[in-house]
Amino acid sequence: MDRTRAVEITTNVERYRNYDVYYQDPTSERFVLYKPRGVDVDKIRVKMGMVPKRLYVSLNDQLDFVSSRHQEYNKRLKTILKTEPLQSKQLLTRILDLAVSVPVGEVVPHMRATVDIVLREYLADEAVVKRMVEVTLKDTSTSVHSVNVMLHCLAFSRQAGYGYDDLKSFGLMGLFHDIGKLEIPDSILKAPRKLTADEFDLIKTHPNHGYNMLVQTRVEKRVRLGALQHHERCDGSGYPKHLEGRDLLPESKVLAIIDVYEALTNWRPYKDPVGSFNALSIIKEDVVKGRLDNEMFQDFAVALVGTKL
Repeated sequence: MDRTRAVEITTNVERYRNYDVYYQDPTSERFVLYKPRGVDVDKIRVKMGMVPKRLYVSLNDQLDFVSSRHQEYNKRLKTILKTEPLQSKQLLTRILDLAVSVPVGEVVPHMRATVDIVLREYLADEAVVKRMVEVTLKDTSTSVHSVNVMLHCLAFSRQAGYGYDDLKSFGLMGLFHDIGKLEIPDSILKAPRKLTADEFDLIKTHPNHGYNMLVQTRVEKRVRLGALQHHERCDGSGYPKHLEGRDLLPESKVLAIIDVYEALTNWRPYKDPVGSFNALSIIKEDVVKGRLDNEMFQDFAVALVGTKL
């Protein structure tokens, strides 16, 4: 198998029964067939940890696997979204984890379908999103953060009177805003400590990475710009381009607020979450300083707690 077409398996090897699975020979660095398609991996070997730590499939096979699993997950999501907020949120996280295992452009249609499912149920019953927002997952992964941001984006969009297509686009902005973090090592993303200056400089590259990844897809321009601009600030103090408010998309200004709010209100291994009003008070300090947009902040507060602050 060509090295450029090899994709490391990110889930249980048992699920790849219908695909050729390879390992990389440490001496020659060539990919060697570990098991042919249609053959199961021995369960005892899996249980005893006798399977190579890193296994691979071809990109085409991974795309087929992701597409079929994604469709299964979307079907499951339809059946549980109204009644199982915890399981629904976990499933959304699994969907996003699955999506980022292949080039982003390949999964945008499936993610549109996923947002569609959430959106249709949300428009029928606002409590669908509210219940999922209230569920806390003790998981610091980028996927959990992005699912939370998406849910807040949908709530804001509805309060602001967005039409269906704009609601869906803003939901996708929430899901994909941190996609560039795929280029940042987990050791930095999940470090339970204050980052060094060099590490933070590396973190600050993720908006550019995200934009460059999304520009290769058919996703809307504003979704791409959301990934690029969500760490910019209205006074030019943000990154990566130090843009000021007049140069930012309105959605990017909201996304910046939601991104901070999610980080404040959800569990992290090094801090406890703060309540909604406390988080809004903290964010308002940046609004007063001119770093975050006041109009968008007030609209977000209304969507969240029913009143301006």
